[in-house]
Amino acid sequence: MKSKDIYEGKFVVLDDSENNNSKANTAGSKPRKIRSKRTSSRPASGRKHVCIIAVAVAVLLFIITGITYFIGTQTARSEAKKLKSSIKQTILCLKDGDSDSADESIRQAEASIKALRKNLDDGKWDIASAIPFAGRKISEDLDTASKALDIAEETTEKILKPASLYIRKLGKPELDGIDISDMGPDLAMRIYGYCDMIDDLCPEVEKISSDIEQLPEFNFSILENEVSKYRQIPILSGSILPVLETASSQILRPAADVMYMVPFSDLKTEDGIDTNVVRAYLDLEDKIEPNIVDLIDQLLTDPAFADSLKENEKISNELVHLMTMIYKFKTFKPLIRLIIGDGSDQTFVVIAQNSAEMRACGGYPGSFGIATVRDGEFYFGDFQTIYNVMPDKHASSIKITDEENNIFYSDWYGNNPRRASCNPHFPRAAEVWAKAYEEYNDIKVDGVISVTPHIIQRLLTITGPVTLSNGKTVDCENVLDYLQRQIYIDYFLSVGTTEANNITDSLFAETAVTVYKKVFDNISKDSLMSLFNILTDCGRDRVFMMWMDNEEAEQTIYDLGLSGALNYDPESPELSVFFSVDDANKLGPYLDYSITYGEGTENEDGTITYDVRVVVSNIIDDETLRIGEGNSYILSYKYGGSMNSLIYMFAPAGGSVSDFENDADLKVTIEEYNGLMLGFCPYFLLDPGETITFTYKATTAPFVTTKPVTITQPLLAGTRDM
Repeated sequence: MKSKDIYEGKFVVLDDSENNNSKANTAGSKPRKIRSKRTSSRPASGRKHVCIIAVAVAVLLFIITGITYFIGTQTARSEAKKLKSSIKQTILCLKDGDSDSADESIRQAEASIKALRKNLDDGKWDIASAIPFAGRKISEDLDTASKALDIAEETTEKILKPASLYIRKLGKPELDGIDISDMGPDLAMRIYGYCDMIDDLCPEVEKISSDIEQLPEFNFSILENEVSKYRQIPILSGSILPVLETASSQILRPAADVMYMVPFSDLKTEDGIDTNVVRAYLDLEDKIEPNIVDLIDQLLTDPAFADSLKENEKISNELVHLMTMIYKFKTFKPLIRLIIGDGSDQTFVVIAQNSAEMRACGGYPGSFGIATVRDGEFYFGDFQTIYNVMPDKHASSIKITDEENNIFYSDWYGNNPRRASCNPHFPRAAEVWAKAYEEYNDIKVDGVISVTPHIIQRLLTITGPVTLSNGKTVDCENVLDYLQRQIYIDYFLSVGTTEANNITDSLFAETAVTVYKKVFDNISKDSLMSLFNILTDCGRDRVFMMWMDNEEAEQTIYDLGLSGALNYDPESPELSVFFSVDDANKLGPYLDYSITYGEGTENEDGTITYDVRVVVSNIIDDETLRIGEGNSYILSYKYGGSMNSLIYMFAPAGGSVSDFENDADLKVTIEEYNGLMLGFCPYFLLDPGETITFTYKATTAPFVTTKPVTITQPLLAGTRDM
């Protein structure tokens, strides 16, 4: 009988013939009966019986020992399962921050270790160890099992128990429990504690991993199968420990240092924002961002972490969310640095363009506010009507070109800076406003920020509703209709025009300031992420634009897509159409138009020509026309609901426009502005209910295969609160 058969629990009855001639039992031969010569029957019989008894006893011993060993292994396996379950439960409890339950699981683990140790020390194993051939392997397994128990015992004493003590003191370790507004000394102390835990436990994990690596394999297959997965621990710890140690030294501790010294709660001052706090966290982000990116990239791509992250979708999603936020923050970090500056004083003019008075750049600049950096504090000042802060003459440094006078008209654009927004190229409009404001108020302007009511609508998705001083509550659903239509009906029909203008402008400014303050008062990582997304969308849609009186800073704004500049990149073609309504009125909510184009035809020179269709409509309703009769300022003094219109249809950068036609027999003139070809049609009346369709051909620069995007100013049509 082979020792392997004994070891694997296979018991066979020995044939006595095996004690006879071995040649008789070769493969394929039958056992031969051998007759012995009897010289003395008793002695012969006695020797035979002794031989049979000896063999029987040996077989019995093998059977008993094997059964005992098998039963002992089953018991050990049961306790081993309990031990594994207790350790797993301990880790789950620690993740949940439940130290009480973790301690109970640790006690259960210790009980299993004690039971396993007692099982190993049982005398029955001595018999098994004495079995020829198999005994040596059994003895080796017993020694391996003892070493495994030593590792389990050390794990509970030097890792699980200290970890439970740390978690009891520090609380649940979680990514999604951190609010930006909570980044201060309390969170810093928790982070320091977690770093201490990492520093204390990583060496112990490394030592235990080394012990596991040196643990011999079990000879007994069932045992080896049970522990084989744990032999991957050294490989996993080889990946995990460096990540933890890097996170502790290069990310967590530097972050905690800043949180402790510069609490994020100090961001808000009585009137604004402490730029020193902003700068401290920008510098921190500069320092730790590369390490965070590398760490998250490793977590998301390293096979050592892949299975764990798959099992824990919440952590995986949080890491992806954090990575996205880092990249968004990195994108807008230059903008933040531009605004807060290097600590020196700065002044920005904030212009609220009123889209109810439609202009190509966004609307009439009805209200001007000031955003300043003074003595390390950034704050918004009060908004004032344009007539109090802007002269009716251009600044001496502004020279209106013949090109501008021709396209935007000298008697309108050319002689009054308040009308600069009829030029869709925001950098030029902003320059005109900034220089006029400087000269009129004797204040150096470092930049201009333009907003339309659309950005207020989008910010309200973060803040929730706000209630104004007149008792009206606005939210993201009704704010555009209220600020751009309803307030004019409410006030222009009840008080004089001048007073109504002051009231409506002040309500617009009040809404803007209230919403902006609420955004910063309730800042969190989620709302910050939403703010970044809103800024991205607002730049594309021209509802938030900036200009800086510094070429390098202005290039940064352009790169961020917030400049509001006409498009000069042939590789990213645009079909831009802009519309202005001349004369004082509030007809913006009733202007609607669409821009569509076909598939395009490739030309021999590598250009592509698109058939473009622009449909413009005056959608004012009879009820508004009736109401507007009570105050012609709503409908326009001169035109009674008709829009005195100007339309500008720009070619893609490096391309051209041609073949203009329309169904109203209007003349379209082809000109050039700042190197871009355009067709424009000035001063045509768009009557109530009327629709005019323009068609033309737009051709791209050569060898540009990217399809154009359509660009226009933000419109109000479709926002009415029914």
